[in-house]
Amino acid sequence: MPRGKQKVKTDVITLRVEPHLKIAAKVAAEKEHRDLSNWIEVQILKRCAELQIETTPQSQETSE
Repeated sequence: MPRGKQKVKTDVITLRVEPHLKIAAKVAAEKEHRDLSNWIEVQILKRCAELQIETTPQSQETSE
């Protein structure tokens, strides 16, 4: 990514999980030198790739 340009994140996901899962996710994130939000985002991207789900911004449609 060119220097000076940053991605703007505009959506929020509120997620409730059992405390032991949050702790495990935090430990995994720390081992990868990521914050928890970034670690979760990477996991979503990996799983979508496995399922052949397009994740580029152009492909996104709002569906709630």
